[in-house]
Amino acid sequence: MFFAGCVSPPPPIRLSVNGDGILQIPSERGDVDAEVVVLNDSEKETLSKVAYSSLDGRKVYALLRVPKINGKAVSNAPAAVFMPGAGVAKEGGNIGVGKALASAGFVVITIDQRGVGETSGAQKPLQEDFNAYLSGGNVSAHLQVYDYLRAFDYLRSLASVDPGRIIFAGESHGGRIAIIAAGVEKRAKGVMVISSAGYGFAPSLEIDRRKDVFLSSIDPDSYLPLLPPRKIVFLHSSTDNGIPIQLAQRSFAKAGEPKQFVLISCPYHGYCNEISGQVGEVAKDIAG
Repeated sequence: MFFAGCVSPPPPIRLSVNGDGILQIPSERGDVDAEVVVLNDSEKETLSKVAYSSLDGRKVYALLRVPKINGKAVSNAPAAVFMPGAGVAKEGGNIGVGKALASAGFVVITIDQRGVGETSGAQKPLQEDFNAYLSGGNVSAHLQVYDYLRAFDYLRSLASVDPGRIIFAGESHGGRIAIIAAGVEKRAKGVMVISSAGYGFAPSLEIDRRKDVFLSSIDPDSYLPLLPPRKIVFLHSSTDNGIPIQLAQRSFAKAGEPKQFVLISCPYHGYCNEISGQVGEVAKDIAG
């Protein structure tokens, strides 16, 4: 059974891109219209499914883990918003990240991005998103960032969460969204990305700059200068077969201090159980 949270009328929200190619999203986005159902309540944690409304009225589905101490839910704890890689559902292969963060004392919300798991919609092709941008419509990549920020807003409303110690995290494509979201949302404490990198779009040198501005708005590399003094940590394997480590190192070089590059031992792209301890320690370092 779902339980509805308190809701106030949301302010009018408009996503826009400034002349420097940076996505603009208001920091005051109103209360989150969320429905919650408890899936499992154990001695160590409460696992719930959350469904919340996003900008276009779409329901975004997520898993929420609230750790317990001596059988009681934590209070004023650090928290993390986590988005898995493209095509990976919240219950999928990245579930280990949520478990690792919860084991480190974090309240964790893991999102089904659009078109994955229970969340409807889709990540549109680049040209289709560009056409939407030119016509003043919603860009699917921008909507993913907004979905992410609404999960952040939801965490801030929970008594179990310290609103000043919420980090953004993601794997692969989810890491890209996490970086952009942290660049937009200054209240995020910092960013942890696993097997991820920016796109590194090169300027087209065309007279019409609209394409360059659009590409900048969806490239995580554009947002790296906006993160300091908050910390970003890249976790990447030298044998990553999805995003080569050289691409992550290129993005890392563009980031300002404080930053850290952690070489992990996963034999493939993404998270592996061998790094669960590292994930928890990195998250605690970022959250402070």
